[in-house]
Amino acid sequence: MHSTDASRKRAIVPLDMGKDASWLDARNLVRKEGGLPSNRLHTEVLLSNAWIGLNETSRYYGGGAWAREILVYPEPGKTFRAGIDVVDPFKDHEGREWRFQAKYVPEEALDRKGIGLFVDPKKVIVKRYSVTIMPLSVVVLENFIQGNGYNTGRIDAATGVPLHVDEDEEIPVSVRGQLFRLSGLQGVRPILRCCLGCFSGLDILDRSAVYVDSRVDRKCGVAFVREVKERPTVFNGTDALTSSTTTDYLLRRSPVANLT
Repeated sequence: MHSTDASRKRAIVPLDMGKDASWLDARNLVRKEGGLPSNRLHTEVLLSNAWIGLNETSRYYGGGAWAREILVYPEPGKTFRAGIDVVDPFKDHEGREWRFQAKYVPEEALDRKGIGLFVDPKKVIVKRYSVTIMPLSVVVLENFIQGNGYNTGRIDAATGVPLHVDEDEEIPVSVRGQLFRLSGLQGVRPILRCCLGCFSGLDILDRSAVYVDSRVDRKCGVAFVREVKERPTVFNGTDALTSSTTTDYLLRRSPVANLT
């Protein structure tokens, strides 16, 4: 994960309207601009209140926005097995399988229920019939949510992914989020962030939803990350959105050409 300190703050800069793209295309669009935002940065921005009610950013998250990481997980109640690749059962619109190779599954993740992998890709190898994720880093997520639909959990501080807690455990609002899992199958899926409560700003759960079962070729919001030295009020002619509780920013949608 990127470090945050007083002198180097991160900014999310959405692309123009009409620049929505699949996850693979989104990676290529912002490759030279610093890459897609991390899931953790999306979480920090979504849980802040500074941008609520601003139409452009509400539309950005309301329609869904890609994070740079991938979630890899077995079927509910099943486990990762040694020597067996994880292959998503759904092919993309080009007919390609999405695969995470067994050699990259950490040993501590094998043969244990309730485990998911949070993968920061180093490289994505695209071939005619397959898309293979090569990891830069892999975080083993214990208590990975197993249920279908919307599941409330405690947001993991390192990754921004909501994780399972016991039903009688009270979760503080500041670390409460939702993970949406639909298919009941294993997956190799890019993380999509979508804010159902963006326009009202009333329900913090709706503002912190992590989607793991969205189709990889779904066209969603694209943004890149910039580092800024000081708290901005204007960023190359673009209004800056910030929070009094975080050191990260969401900048209003602007063309890439205006930010180079």
